Amino acid sequence: MPISLQHWKVKAGDELSATQFNAFLAAVESLTDLTGGPGVRVAQLGSQVCISARQRSTAFKHPFKVASSAKAGGLALSFSQGFIGGVEPKIGDRRISEPDDKKKLPAITVTSDDINDVGLAFVFARIAVGAAYWQISGITIEAQKSLPAPAPLLAWKLLAIVVADKNKRPRSVVPIVSSNLGFAASNRKPSGRFRPWFWLV
Repeated sequence: MPISLQHWKVKAGDELSATQFNAFLAAVESLTDLTGGPGVRVAQLGSQVCISARQRSTAFKHPFKVASSAKAGGLALSFSQGFIGGVEPKIGDRRISEPDDKKKLPAITVTSDDINDVGLAFVFARIAVGAAYWQISGITIEAQKSLPAPAPLLAWKLLAIVVADKNKRPRSVVPIVSSNLGFAASNRKPSGRFRPWFWLV
């Protein structure tokens, strides 16, 4: 119970009695008597107080967060919304965060045909660049056995790696990108070749 100090007040020059001083100590001591509320734990160690809170865990949905599900013939991968150079990639004709009528996100299916000799498949963002201003004209997501060969007005960014079992059946996925990316094209050539640059945004 809080202790009132109002009638124990003294003025300059007044003598401080033992009763007044003990009342002051009791009031200070009552301030250290802390109790926690729902989800809050208080531990007192001597003159030290440790307060901690238990927060309900939540899932963090970062850009390009990949979700996988087994599908006949392979592994279906879908991605949370993410941007490269301000452009959201597509799977088929839908943006990666655009659900269909059944509220399902578009997915790319990685099959054993996409697995290379060491049991891996690579999921890339295929970035098409316009020749006029060297800006992104479109991005699609594709699965490849290896790094695609350079081509005019195209760049590739690895998003995930799919790992297969010994029978070349896709089993798990390793995410690579977990943030939005900036994009720029340098060393631009008349042939359409260029050097792509990516950075976290």
